[in-house]
Amino acid sequence: MKTIQITIDEDLLERLDRRLCGRSKARSAFVRAAIERELRRAEVAEMEEQWRASYENEPVDLAELEAWELVQDWTDDRAVVAHR
Repeated sequence: MKTIQITIDEDLLERLDRRLCGRSKARSAFVRAAIERELRRAEVAEMEEQWRASYENEPVDLAELEAWELVQDWTDDRAVVAHR
C-alpha cells in the first residue's frame, strides 16, 4: 500500500471520527472503502450509459424478440422431475 496525504475539512473529519467512534475500523480503512464504493458506482454508471447509448444507436428489433419467444421452453424442470 502507498501512503498519501489529503486535505479534509475539519467538520467532515469530525463527522468521520464520530462515525468511527467505538469501532475498530481506522480512518484510512474507512476512506479506502468509501473510495472503492464511489469508483464502483462511477464504473457502473458508465457501463449503464454505454448500454443505453448502444440501444439508442441500434434499437431492439421487436420481430427478432418475438421469434425467440416462440422457441423458448418455459417448462419448470422441477415439475417434470416430480412427475417421473
